[in-house]
Parts: sequence; structure tokens; C-alpha cells
Amino acid sequence: MIVLQNGEKLRRRLPGKLKKFGKGTFYITNQRICFEHEKHGLCFDLGLNHLCYWRIKGKRTIQFKWQEHTPHQVEAFDKWPVNFEPEFDCEVEFDRKNFAGIEIKAEHVAMALYLAYINYWPYGMRTMGYWADTQGRLWNLFFADGKEEPITVGDDSMRFEAKVMEIYGGQKQMLHDLGCPKKGCNCTFEYETKKELIPDEGNPGETLLEQELYENLMTIAYEERNMLRDRTGRPDPEHSYGIDMMREDMRNMAAGYDESQIEVEKRIKKFEAEGNTEELQKVKPAGTGTPKISWPFPGGTIYDLAKHHKKLGRIFQRGAIVMEEIMENDPDAFETLGGFDGHHSKVLRAISNHLKAGNDISNYTPEPKIEKRVSEHYLTDIPEYRKRLTETV
Repeated sequence: MIVLQNGEKLRRRLPGKLKKFGKGTFYITNQRICFEHEKHGLCFDLGLNHLCYWRIKGKRTIQFKWQEHTPHQVEAFDKWPVNFEPEFDCEVEFDRKNFAGIEIKAEHVAMALYLAYINYWPYGMRTMGYWADTQGRLWNLFFADGKEEPITVGDDSMRFEAKVMEIYGGQKQMLHDLGCPKKGCNCTFEYETKKELIPDEGNPGETLLEQELYENLMTIAYEERNMLRDRTGRPDPEHSYGIDMMREDMRNMAAGYDESQIEVEKRIKKFEAEGNTEELQKVKPAGTGTPKISWPFPGGTIYDLAKHHKKLGRIFQRGAIVMEEIMENDPDAFETLGGFDGHHSKVLRAISNHLKAGNDISNYTPEPKIEKRVSEHYLTDIPEYRKRLTETV
């Protein structure tokens, strides 16, 4: 048995065979991975900061690859990985069952490694599993089957955000695959339309891996709801600078509906001048939603669309005024960006409901309770479900 360092916690202990060395035990901790030979002791002891890649090579076999860089060579938090040191690798073939008698699958080990890895790196591109090989090609650790193409290096934020969504979606797919009651499940999880496949808050699943995934996804949800980090993984400053940026976004959103209404009215005048009755009478389909409030376009002609945009513009403009008044009266009313954003949504919904009821909103000021931080109640069950594990590490 390995000796754990201060603050080190054991995540996995799996029997297996290291290629060219023989049988022993493979360990995953919150700081490293290592393989202990039955007779010869530690064969390798690798910090997670050195591990850069693993690939599923068979039903129970994984290849590990690492770069022996020093800590000062690790990329800055907001940079793409740029370490091109020489690579080393080894392979571990796991036994059919773990020490608790539960079947071992390579993809489950790969996911456990991924969760250990991203929890090791608190912020930055490596948190999302990005690494650069010796040729400068960028890869992502989540796609551990080796089928994913290298990612083009660049600063395109939309491309990065799309990749983040792929990774989160992949985690949710894995969570579903582990718990699906269908024998030989080949379900494709579409996380925008099949959210019911993800366990509810407070229902983290039965296996250790399911519970680790649940904890990871709930932590992500908490950070997103509170907006504690930006898309590079760095902590967002919880002071007026970040909120001022959100206030600017709020103003731009209100102005955007004005611009949209002006554009629709221009098209109406153009069609009227041309005598284009076909476009003027064409019925447009109903919309699916509106950001912040539930008032989608109900369907109708272009005249109906212009009226709808005018209503939305009035709602968002009034909402911006109400939020600005709150900030003027108390600049420290909100501790986090999430607190500001959440209250803005409440204000917009209240104004929207007031207008739907046939009331004038020109001077209407709703007063929902200000919550400085989103509740953490759905994370409080983590210590409790840890006591109910049905498998050992």
C-alpha cells in the first residue's frame, strides 16, 4: 500500500498488470497516479501535473503518456498549453474485477482519471483537459479513445465555448451510460432535450463513479449559477468591476430590442412601398423562447412581430432602469455576478407579468427579495451520499 502525502486522498485502487513488469495495484489519488508491483514496489509514481494523455487500448487496458516538465513550465492560467517536452508512456491492463468484486472497464477508469485531473488543476485550460503534444498539436483529455482530432490552436472564444459544451455533454453522456436500465445501452444523450436522464439534485447515483460525476456536474452548475469564473477558468472578481460589465450587457440587451423593432418597421415600410402584400400577410411561426423571460413570439404577421418586439423593448428598458436604481442606492447590493444576474431575471419576469395583466409598466418597480448568492443547498448532500457508497475505492 502506498503512503499518502499530507492532504492526499485515495480515489481508486485497482488490481492490474503493468506491461513488461507484471502484476500489482494501480492507484489514483487527488495528486498522482502510481503502480505498485507485488514484489518490486513502485514502478512509476506520476504527479497529475505531469500526466498529459491516456488512451483506451482495450476492454480493460489503458495507455498513459506523460511529459516530464517542471512546475515553472506549466502554462499560465489563461493560456493554451505550450509544453512540448519529450513524451513517455506505459500500459496497464486491469483485472476483470476490482477488490470489491465489481467489473472494471477501461472507459470507467478513463473517466475517473479525468475527474481526478480536472479537480487537481483549479483553473485554466488544463482544467478542461487541454494539452499540447511534442508537435504542438492540441488535444483534449476527455476524449480518451484516441478518435478525436487535434484541436486547432487559436483564441476563438466561441470555438473554446463549443468545446467546453462538448466536454460537459460527454460527462453527462457517460453518467447516463453508467445508469441506463437498457441492456447494451447505445443511447445518444442529447443534453438539451433529454435532461431527465441526468439524476435530480440529491440523487447522485449508486456507484462511486456516478457520484463523482454527479458532484462534478453539481459543482459546475453552482459555479455557473453564481458566475464565479469566466470561460478561461479564472475566478471572476466579486466586486463592482465584474458587475459593471454585466450592467453594460444589460443596457445592450435593452437597446438590442429597440434596434430589432426599428429593423422590422423598416421592412414593413419597404414592403408597403413595394405593394408586397405577400410578405405583409405571411404568417410567421411562433417562437420558442425569449432570454430572461417566458414570452416567446406567439406567431402572426410581420405587424404582430413589430408589436411583440416593442413590448419586449419596453420590458427590458424598464428592467434596466430598475436595476440601475438599485445600484445607485446601494453599490454593494450584490456580492456576485450571479446575484446581479439572478435578480435582473426576477425583475424582468415581474415586469413582464405586470404588462401581460394589462397594466402600465412605465413607472412600475417590482421589489423581489435580493439574494446576494445562489443557495448551495444542492451541494450539501455530498458528504451524506459519500457515507452510502456501494463500492470501495
